[in-house]
Amino acid sequence: METVNAVEAIRELATSLGEDAVVTDPEELALYRDPYDYRGSDRYSASAVVNPRSVEDVQAIVRIASRHRVPLWTIGQGRNNAYGGAAPI
Repeated sequence: METVNAVEAIRELATSLGEDAVVTDPEELALYRDPYDYRGSDRYSASAVVNPRSVEDVQAIVRIASRHRVPLWTIGQGRNNAYGGAAPI
């Protein structure tokens, strides 16, 4: 069974979509954490956040994540805060 390779997936995402479309800075990633988890928890922190600009970007993200077996969790415009944050629980 293939293992998850998030580092390589993030590298490929940045190459495909541009460095500015991929967030990996821990301080910026903290903005995407689950707002309902207790303060200071990093239990459900994302490895990266990707900001697609087109349908083709979304398609590339799904292909790359699939190839590297990296799970995806979608969020949009802050509308799913009632269901948790950017990381799956």
